[in-house]
Formats: sequence, C-alpha cells, structure tokens
Amino acid sequence: FNSDTAGVCDLTGITSVGSSAFYGTGISGSVDLSQCTSVGEQAFSGCTGITKVTWPTDKMTTIPVSCFSGCTSLTTFNSDTAGVCDLTGITSVGSSAFSGTGISKVKWPADKMTTIPDDCFSYCTGLKTFNSDTEGVCNLKDITSVGAYAFWGCIGITDSVDLSQCTSVGIEAFRSCIGIKSVTFPTEKGYTIGDYAFYSCTALESVNLSQCTYVGEQAFRLCTGITGSVDLSQCTSVGDSAFNGCTGIKSVTFPTEQGYTIGRHAFYGCTGIKGSVDLSQCTLVGPFAFYGCAGIKGSVDLSKCTYVGEAAFYGCIGIKGSVDLSQCTYVGTRAFSDIGISSVDLSQCTYVGTFAFGGCTKLIPTISTKTTKLGYNAFYGCKYVIIKANSEDDLGSYCS
Repeated sequence: FNSDTAGVCDLTGITSVGSSAFYGTGISGSVDLSQCTSVGEQAFSGCTGITKVTWPTDKMTTIPVSCFSGCTSLTTFNSDTAGVCDLTGITSVGSSAFSGTGISKVKWPADKMTTIPDDCFSYCTGLKTFNSDTEGVCNLKDITSVGAYAFWGCIGITDSVDLSQCTSVGIEAFRSCIGIKSVTFPTEKGYTIGDYAFYSCTALESVNLSQCTYVGEQAFRLCTGITGSVDLSQCTSVGDSAFNGCTGIKSVTFPTEQGYTIGRHAFYGCTGIKGSVDLSQCTLVGPFAFYGCAGIKGSVDLSKCTYVGEAAFYGCIGIKGSVDLSQCTYVGTRAFSDIGISSVDLSQCTYVGTFAFGGCTKLIPTISTKTTKLGYNAFYGCKYVIIKANSEDDLGSYCS
C-alpha cells in the first residue's frame, strides 16, 4: 500500500483507517499509525504478515474490536522490544483486539482498565507474561473482571494467575491453559466463576474457593492436578460437571448455613474424595452428581433436599447407615442402588425411580401413600417396605 516494495503498507499522511479496511490482506512487516486519529473495527484483522504496530496514544486511546485479531505474526505493539505489547497509554481495548496474535508479553494499565475484554488474548499461544517481569506469570491482581474467552488457549502461561481482586471470571476465560499451576482468588469478598473457565487446566494444583458463590458448568472439569480439599462453603450453586474427572480432590466442604444446589455430573468420577460429606443444607443433587465416588463414607444427611437425580450416588459403596430424605419429593433411577444403607425416610416422596434403591439388601425403606409413582424394581432386594397411611382403608386402597 503506497509503496513499490511488496508487503509494505505505508500509511504516511493517513489520518483515518475505516472498519475492515485491510481485513485479510497480505501486507507484512511494520505498520505505522502515528498520524492516525481514527481506526475502525477489524481494520487489520487477519493480516497474518504484520509483525509490528506503532500506535499514537496521544491521538487514539482506544483499540477497536478485533482490530488485530488473527494477526499471527504480530509480536510487537508500541514497543522497541520484540514480543512486547505495551498498552500503558491505552484507556480502552475492544473485544478480540489481539486474539490469535504472536505477542509474548503484555503491559496492561490496570489503573485505567480494570476489565479484560472478551476474547482479548485468546489463542495467543506465545503469551508468557502479563504485567510481570517473571516469565509464566499472569498478574491480574488489580483486575476486577475477566471477560469470556479472554485467555483461552494461552499455553505459555506456565506459572501463576493472580485474581485476588476479581469478582467475575467469564466463561472459558482460561480454558485449556494447560500450563497454569496456581490461581489466587479473593479471600475477603464473593466472586463467580463462569462455565468452562478453567476447563482442562491439567497442571492446576490447588484452588482456594472459600469465598466463591458460584461455580459454573465444567469450570474445573479435567483439572486432574487439583489435590487436597476444595472449600465451597460460600457457594450457592455448583454447576453441571464443575469438577468432573478431578480425581485428585480428597475432600469437599459445602455450606452449613445456607441452601445450595449441586448440578449434573458435578463430582462425577472424583474417586479421590474420602470420608464424610456434609450435604445437610443441599436442596438439589443433580443426576450422576457423585457417581463413582466410592470413597464417601458414613451416613448422608439430605434433610433439606427435595430432588435427587438419576444415579446421583451410584457406586458410592462407602455410604452406610441412614439417608435422610424426609423432604425429598423425587428420587431418580438408580440414585442409591447397590449401596449399604439401612434406612431411608421417603414419606414425602411422590416419585421413586427404577431401581432407585435396588440392590440395597440391608435397607428397610419407609414410604407413604403420597408416593404415586414407583419405578420398576425400585426396592429390588430390600428386606421389606414400610408404608405409612392415614387409615387402614387408605392403606388397602393404596396397595391395591
């Protein structure tokens, strides 16, 4: 552009670049925007040959949406040091602005921008340092919100992520960041973690979630490196498959003073969980929630629970004694099958699914005439069933 040399884009004298102006073109090398006062969205998106950009922060403090997304060779922005993206003079960055670029270090003005936009650095596989001089560290300590997909696939972050002031981590924000070893969350205020936020962060070793109020779907799924205890004592909702496959978790602490729900497959296959689990304030246990958690021991207090889904405790062979389901109205198929419980109160239950307690050979369940749906072999193998009724006539009518 404006040059006799192939690949060169000479913007001398240009003061405005419109939206998608050079989208997907073959320009390469450096792009100097020092005389520009306006650059549109997607202006250089997909320009895989661009390596360096000079941006006039005295004239423009906003980087538009997707401005440099897909510029895979772009390694340097407003810096004389190769690999550095210096945003210290910028006050606003649009979503996907640097997605898929080749930058390795970001200088971010947290005093001016406390939110990382959606998709901002996704697929920046070479990004190793964020607001830090230590390679592998992502320092977000002054950031209050991380947008959706913000760092998805940033495999170069190989050490720690500081989210100590963050109140919201967006969906898939750090998905597949397989090098992250530790994350620091707030310890004095509540925060939420979005769906898939740390999905498949296999190197992640420990997380302090003691102030977390919401864990989204598959947020930590396949984080096989997490070991020890997980504190969810302030959490009101654990999403579907939130910790599915986290085989290293040894124990889980749930709220003891407030109600909460546990989603489908939430702790599916967490074979490392040992000992008792306090579910006394849980109001809903989703299907397959603790499937295969054979290490859970003792009795289970579900006295506040109104719904237990299909196979919720299937394979939890360590559960013994009583299960309090006195407020439960629905027990799904195979929810407690083949475990060693001895008593359960289902007097408020209207639905007991197929084989729900099948194979519980030590069990003497108590139901009532409120139970209007009994699945096939719901109590298969149980010694006998106690039926509560208001009168002999009611009992006779119910049994017929």
